[in-house]
Amino acid sequence: MRRLEPILFPLGLSTTSRDYPHGLAQSGLDENSRSLLIVLPRGRTLRIYAKTNKRIRFEIIHDLSKPSVCRLLTSDECRKTTESLDELLTWFERLAEDAAECLNEVFDYIEEFSQPVEPSATPYDLIFQITATVRDETRAKAILDLLVENGSVRIGRAGSPLLADVQKLRRKGILQQHFRADVVTPYYRQALVILQRQAGISPPSQSAT
Repeated sequence: MRRLEPILFPLGLSTTSRDYPHGLAQSGLDENSRSLLIVLPRGRTLRIYAKTNKRIRFEIIHDLSKPSVCRLLTSDECRKTTESLDELLTWFERLAEDAAECLNEVFDYIEEFSQPVEPSATPYDLIFQITATVRDETRAKAILDLLVENGSVRIGRAGSPLLADVQKLRRKGILQQHFRADVVTPYYRQALVILQRQAGISPPSQSAT
């Protein structure tokens, strides 16, 4: 679980981790084991928690108050209720299919992140490539700062002054997009980790005990 947290943190709009004192985790209750809650775009939340049988459970939670989720169920994105059992079963099926797609993307990302890349770029390579591609020193620094501090660059639905530069970095194979978050490609991953360590930054989270 602790190894998954820094891997998945850059994908989330927000990430919360919860831990409990040693001993309570042996009680057999899911609520007493370490868990991660990662808020994804479009009304999806990824919940991961350790099971007492040494397995990890992955869940996708859909927020029906979000229009993007309601559009999965019906053409009327404001309708969240139904009196038809047949329609309700159809909704369950659509939500399950969407959850499977989300989880498959998460698993692909974890697998890609876990594969060793040799040789890897150096921190200088990453800084040089971003600076040379963006060409504007201020915007290149902004992108580097976001990557070091958050592990990703996120372009909102309303767009961003950095969008054109991020698209250039995608085409150059420096960034790739997952869940609307742009993260460095595997070749540059270790370089970013080194820059984060030099800056004294570890993936942030909100911890509760």
